Amino acid sequence: MAYTEQEAARLIALIQSVESHKEHPYAAPTYRDTPALQELDAMVHGKLEAEPERDQDTLEDSIIVLRFLSESYMKQWKIRYAQHRYKELLELETELYSRFDIRDENCGQDYHQALAARNIYQKDPCPDLSALVADMLPDAVRQQTEQQVFQQYPGLKHDPVELTDAYLSVIDEVERRIAEADPAPVHPMERSIRRAELLREYGVIWQSEIQLNPRVHFD
Repeated sequence: MAYTEQEAARLIALIQSVESHKEHPYAAPTYRDTPALQELDAMVHGKLEAEPERDQDTLEDSIIVLRFLSESYMKQWKIRYAQHRYKELLELETELYSRFDIRDENCGQDYHQALAARNIYQKDPCPDLSALVADMLPDAVRQQTEQQVFQQYPGLKHDPVELTDAYLSVIDEVERRIAEADPAPVHPMERSIRRAELLREYGVIWQSEIQLNPRVHFD
């Protein structure tokens, strides 16, 4: 059964709430948007779990929400969440294609982003993702996408502690404290130092990309 009018209206309102806080279309959601993202996440997963046999409308609407969540988590640099949501997104697109012969027009870009999320910290050939899109994407397109991602990632080094529960459970509070202490824009190096100090208060030892990439100049 498709989302009810009330459910659909709530999903739209939550997405609009996140978008309304952005200074520009490509800005990342902030800690203020986490409650809305969590509610979106809970709603779409509740719907999918309640309906093992999903109809076309449910699949198409859930794909839209999962894509928004995946992109939002990626921009927030909550990469572990993005990794999981992108895989779920590809799984729904595969189901839509196999059951209704409908190929989502964004599946190629979604595959690219799913691969990127999995290759930020270390090389990962992602055979599970490749298998998911094997029937949806022509071999040439799939292979070209993989080649592009595997040449580009991993790029800069990032601390894998960012993938842990310990980090993810406190990072929003850390970002809130940074923002409230100094609402004005802060230089990336100063912000990284402050983030590391606050994370240490919560027992998380974190190194910034500035520390991990000493030969790279950061503006």
